Amino acid sequence: TIDVQSLILNNSAVFAGTNSDADARSIRLSAGSLQLENRSSIANDTSGAGAGGSLILDITGDASISSESRLQAGTGGLGPAGSINFSVLGDLLVDNGEISVQSGGNASSGSILVSVGGQAVVRNMSVLESTALGGNAGQITIEALNGLQLTSESSITTNSNDAAAGDITVSLGGNQFLVLENAQITTSG
Repeated sequence: TIDVQSLILNNSAVFAGTNSDADARSIRLSAGSLQLENRSSIANDTSGAGAGGSLILDITGDASISSESRLQAGTGGLGPAGSINFSVLGDLLVDNGEISVQSGGNASSGSILVSVGGQAVVRNMSVLESTALGGNAGQITIEALNGLQLTSESSITTNSNDAAAGDITVSLGGNQFLVLENAQITTSG
């Protein structure tokens, strides 16, 4: 558990995981603001038989994920991947960044919930994805009270090679818009 006024990662990482049969623990972060820059990451990965851990982030201000930085919950082993629950009370910017859950084995990948009290902007080849090699891909839910802009070759995707792909749900506040410009929202399974 991390509880801070502000968290800034620049070419840095917060990591948890396991390569044994044990299940990975969750990463819990509470902060007033969050900035991930220059290939920084918050990741929870497992390569053993245990289940992957989740990421639970509660940001009371603004958050940004930029310049190839990422939030990731994944597994390359037999267990299912964890989920990502990302709550931002202010604005969210994902600029050439990634929010992903991935399963490289036959297990399912987890789900992604992104809840934004302000505006969500996803741009410059950013990716929000849930992918699974052999199991089901989890669902993605985005709630953005002041609208969502998805632009410049960015994507929101669920994909499974051999099973079902999860649903994608986008919910916006009243009288707000979903802006898509040279971007994709896709499911494939």
